[in-house]
Amino acid sequence: AGILLVRCRGGAQFTLAGRTQRADGLWIGEATLLEAEPDVEPAPAHAALVRSLRDAVVALEREQASPFLAPHRFESAAWVADRWLDVLPLGTDAKQMLLEQRDPAKRIAIVDSLMPASSASA
Repeated sequence: AGILLVRCRGGAQFTLAGRTQRADGLWIGEATLLEAEPDVEPAPAHAALVRSLRDAVVALEREQASPFLAPHRFESAAWVADRWLDVLPLGTDAKQMLLEQRDPAKRIAIVDSLMPASSASA
């Protein structure tokens, strides 16, 4: 039917250089692994952001429709920010720019600033 449903699990972050596309459409590139980000907890100022993500995950799991693979890492600023970036209606350029932000504390702060005021104070 021309529909492809794929679930992926991310691993290490990398940069991609020297990409080319073959005649059959396959992209080939040179990947370089990046150093792992520091694993930091979300700041108390982002508690509402974490809580709203947790509530959404619980509600979706009740309906057997969770968009995120386990383990869920609500204690990780990077994980929380990145999961919000998975679902927020942002353009791909904006998402890419945010995902390239290597400081999880800054990334979660930016994501939190994108949320409606009513969710941040919930």
